[in-house]
Amino acid sequence: GGVDTWVSVDVTHRVGRETERRMKREGLANIKSYTEDDMISLYPALRTALSRLPRGGEDIPGPGGDRSAAWGFHGEALGVWWRANRDKCHYLWVIEEDVGITGSIVAMIQEYDGNDSDLLAYGITNILPGWYFEGVALPKFRYRISGNPRFNTREHVQRLSNRLLEAIDDWSSFGALTWSEESIPTICVAEGYLCSDLSLEHIGQPFMWDGKIAPLEFEKRWKEDLMEAEERMRHKKQKKEGLGRGQITTPSESPDTRQDTCNIPIDNKRDKSIGHTQANPAHSAINCEDVPQLSQHWIGKFYHAFRH
Repeated sequence: GGVDTWVSVDVTHRVGRETERRMKREGLANIKSYTEDDMISLYPALRTALSRLPRGGEDIPGPGGDRSAAWGFHGEALGVWWRANRDKCHYLWVIEEDVGITGSIVAMIQEYDGNDSDLLAYGITNILPGWYFEGVALPKFRYRISGNPRFNTREHVQRLSNRLLEAIDDWSSFGALTWSEESIPTICVAEGYLCSDLSLEHIGQPFMWDGKIAPLEFEKRWKEDLMEAEERMRHKKQKKEGLGRGQITTPSESPDTRQDTCNIPIDNKRDKSIGHTQANPAHSAINCEDVPQLSQHWIGKFYHAFRH
């Protein structure tokens, strides 16, 4: 049991190396540093995938020259960590550094304890023609999906199962690579694993790649989200639900009640349109009667991106 926290730092460029030094000065444990060369060493086909970016060097290393492959190939960056830590977790939560959360991150993680999805993410959708990174997919990636639908999703916050991480490592080692907004959900579906959306209840706005939220605005959101949580507690009801695959239930003794949900596993033998498998707000897995201070344990929302 328990949750271990790791900080994964791309030290390919100076800004990453400075970040690593600051964290070490603060005495942070469990820092995993890596470079683009480390990623290519494990997954040589990554070099070819980089050559297929729509704007080449304008995408990576980018106008500022401070991006590496980790910017758009999260699966391979995670693979560097996973190769050394594959036996240390059943699930891995991945949260980008510019994500803000109102409420308790521990309570948020516990909220999904009863959910056995291999991928939890927000906005899992079919790729539309003309998507900017559509042409990055290598031939072996297209071969492995064998004409099945291709998906993408936002990567700001995700939870991946250990077996999905293993599958991503296998695909990448084989040379079946593409932009990770596509690769992670598409691999999950192709392997017949369970993919589900994070609860809409836990997603704040903005939550998009170019979103910006200033510190004062974030403080305002924090207070508003806390008031919303307290209001739900005042109108609590008792509810008992059965447990289905990919479902979170409210314990019968818990006073907290939320909308019914059941994330539907994607069957490779039927239509894979995830638009029909969106999750409703998840049930709480926390007994609020045992929580002395709601402000320390309430489940807030994720926001992206936090402007420093």
